[in-house]
Amino acid sequence: MAEGYFVNDQGGEFKLIPQGWVPAICFAMLPMGFHATKWGPKEQIIICFELAHTTDDGKRIVSCKKYNPTLNGDSYLKKDLDTWMSSPLTPEQLKNFNLKNVEGQPAYVCISHKKLDNGKTWPEISVISPMPGNMQALQYSGAQPPDWVLKKQKEGTATAEECQPYQQPQQNQSGFNPPPQHGNGFQQPAQGFQQPANQGQQDHIDEGQGAPAGPVPGGFDTPPQGQSEIAQPTFNPPPASGFDSSDEVPF
Repeated sequence: MAEGYFVNDQGGEFKLIPQGWVPAICFAMLPMGFHATKWGPKEQIIICFELAHTTDDGKRIVSCKKYNPTLNGDSYLKKDLDTWMSSPLTPEQLKNFNLKNVEGQPAYVCISHKKLDNGKTWPEISVISPMPGNMQALQYSGAQPPDWVLKKQKEGTATAEECQPYQQPQQNQSGFNPPPQHGNGFQQPAQGFQQPANQGQQDHIDEGQGAPAGPVPGGFDTPPQGQSEIAQPTFNPPPASGFDSSDEVPF
């Protein structure tokens, strides 16, 4: 798997998540409010996943994906939900789908490296699919939303009219915007984020596990047979006031 490092004039170092497929579990769906974009004010949400990949000190790596909260036929959110749930959303689900149902759901995600206009590389979740039947679902270990997500959430506005005019991101003297300072890749817990009861439970991937037992409310499959159910983590976001894959990454 390909890995890489970014360095910048701030002295920080950013480690790229390896490309390829990796087990994951969704632990937060966060309303972000409205944000100014080059296409005008857009409502955004961010979905956070804890990956099986770990940092050098054993902490789980978090990857997040930003969407516009719409389920029209061309939206990135609908495309990802359709592949994650193994089948397209039903007409009834399209009318009123509770996005909080994704919290606590296992997934098998593909990490791709996206080349940005400024020459840098950003790791993004390109595909979300169900866990294969011969793999054990990943257990949530207590990861928190990254600092850049919490900062962006605070910057969101309740209405489109409150958004400030869009401004092109400033570049530093090297011509690049410095990546977020991740340190060892683990973010400090965010206030108001409650860790689920199974925190610290050891997780692993086994061959030969049974196939998923079938759909449950919300349209997702249950974990493979022979496993305990995944505890549903809870996150208390601020009052709802959402980033589309076509928008900028958060540098």
